[in-house]
Amino acid sequence: MSCIVLTVNSPQAIIIHHHHQELWCHINQDLDLNRLICHFSVKDQDLFACVAAWDAQPEFLIKRITSFAQAYVRVHNVPLLEAELTRCLNTINNQHTIMI
Repeated sequence: MSCIVLTVNSPQAIIIHHHHQELWCHINQDLDLNRLICHFSVKDQDLFACVAAWDAQPEFLIKRITSFAQAYVRVHNVPLLEAELTRCLNTINNQHTIMI
């Protein structure tokens, strides 16, 4: 079984490590639109891709990040990735950097 490691780095970034690949997920909150937005990058290079969800429904953001990660870093253990993303998003939320 392959190992997925997620870490919270900086106030609003989650790093997905899988098979010697890194995918950075930069989480921002757009207060005007009431949305959570996640931009993706690899090695400080913007992938010009993002996903968004209503800030009242962070589970949709987690599903969208998972979908992108499945395609980009070939993560196959979706339940584990979703659980770890939820944990990381809660950590970010507990640091009061975004409001869910």
